[in-house]
Amino acid sequence: MVPFIILTGVAVLVAMLALFVNVYLTFLIIAIWLPAYVWMRMITRQDDQRLNQLILRLRLRMAMYGPRRHWGAVTYTPLKYRKR
Repeated sequence: MVPFIILTGVAVLVAMLALFVNVYLTFLIIAIWLPAYVWMRMITRQDDQRLNQLILRLRLRMAMYGPRRHWGAVTYTPLKYRKR
């Protein structure tokens, strides 16, 4: 539900601001929003937590950008190592 609200809220906000610039830009935003909505609906129809898993995977991949670039591998650990 939260990703849907965020996606729809951002789309509505940008579409309202785009009305001042160009009306056709609003239709473009709706054309981008609609497939994203359908994709999210198809994903959550099979498994209600699948979208959360995909978002978590994206967050973990983004957090591992530096080590992945350096070592060429992704490692996950529940511990944060810090200097004492």
